[in-house]
Amino acid sequence: MKKLIITILLLIPALVLFSCGGGGSDDGSSGSGGEVPTEPVVASDVTVTLSPADGATDILPASVVTATFADTTAESGSTFITIPGDWSSVFTLVEVGGDGTNLCTSALITFTENVATCALGGLGGSQYTMTITGLADTDGNTISDASATFSVTH
Repeated sequence: MKKLIITILLLIPALVLFSCGGGGSDDGSSGSGGEVPTEPVVASDVTVTLSPADGATDILPASVVTATFADTTAESGSTFITIPGDWSSVFTLVEVGGDGTNLCTSALITFTENVATCALGGLGGSQYTMTITGLADTDGNTISDASATFSVTH
């Protein structure tokens, strides 16, 4: 009888460990029972080209500021970026040394060309930094951020 009780006491922890997943996983991680596996973050194939380009000089005050999106795996003329509800948080244009105000309060996107044009009233300062950040492609993959600093001639 004593052997039966000892055997049962030794089997209980094994049964508990087996029923909760064994405390490990096939990939070598600790894998606690409450964790849900997540998909790895996948970078997008979409590239961003800014105009004016980083380091550009002698840009005219009336110049257009744009971001062009390209995806070599997409069909020609297709839209492959997820359009944000608020471009002012995605497409920023700030004067270097200024107060940090985003001068690009909205953007016009041309879907057939996949170009976003910053709506602004002109470039009155001497140097600006524009940034595209926080976009995803239509598959939900993160598009790499892009930034360019350029100088304006008056």
